[in-house]
Amino acid sequence: MKRLITLILIVASVTIIQAKRITVEMPLLITKEQSNLIGDKIDELSLTVLSIKREHLTLGDVINRELYNLADEDANHRVYTIEFDGTPDSLTIDIKGRDIMLGNERTRKSYFGVLENNRGHFVVVQTDFNKALLKQLLNKKGDKVRFERVFEYVPEVFPVAPTEVSAVIIKGEDIRHNRFLINGDNKLNHNNKE
Repeated sequence: MKRLITLILIVASVTIIQAKRITVEMPLLITKEQSNLIGDKIDELSLTVLSIKREHLTLGDVINRELYNLADEDANHRVYTIEFDGTPDSLTIDIKGRDIMLGNERTRKSYFGVLENNRGHFVVVQTDFNKALLKQLLNKKGDKVRFERVFEYVPEVFPVAPTEVSAVIIKGEDIRHNRFLINGDNKLNHNNKE
């Protein structure tokens, strides 16, 4: 009876762990001639879900609004890298829409975790210069997101226009953009003309 209860508890805990795990497909468009790019095993990457710490809720609201708006406007990307620099009082953020699966092992090891919303996944990049900032700013929630490479055959592969945002958030102020490029379209110039 004890073994049965133990087995039931193990199965239940594994089920709960698997239920909390999200899988994000990372498509790579290839032609039939490029089919040699497909490896023998599935290329996958698991990252811990992050959240902004409670003591930085105001800053977190500004960041979350920025991430939501960016992912809402960008039709070509659902996964981005985001790099934080500075301090919580004067924070620089650099966001790029990119295929995180294309990075080498060293690049993948720099991924600290992932911020997510219902529009996209934002992979936080850790550098030698922002380790202390990330520990000060972010919590690891324990849930995991699994990114998995999938291949899609297309007649012709077209380059994807870049999405890049660079901005500064000063405490007590809103966000100030230095660069705001969505699918190759410079939105910063559009906003200045209006």
